Parts: sequence; C-alpha cells; structure tokens
Amino acid sequence: KKIKVLAEMVEKEEEYKVLKELGVDYLQGYFFGRPSPTLLN
Repeated sequence: KKIKVLAEMVEKEEEYKVLKELGVDYLQGYFFGRPSPTLLN
C-alpha cells in the first residue's frame, strides 16, 4: 500500500513542479487560489 502525501503552502510554480516530480499526491496553497472571504448571514 502506498501512503498518500499532501503538500501545503505551495506558493510558486517552481515549488509545484518539484513536488509533482517527487510524486506528491495532493497539493494546496496560494499557487492554486487565495482563500475566499468568510460569508456572514
């Protein structure tokens, strides 16, 4: 069984490319999009 790996705080294209080459399964961070503001009712 393979362990799934998540990388957080990916902010630059260079970081993204290196992590993909290393086989990281899941990536998240500002490179993909900024957080949305909280909606108040």
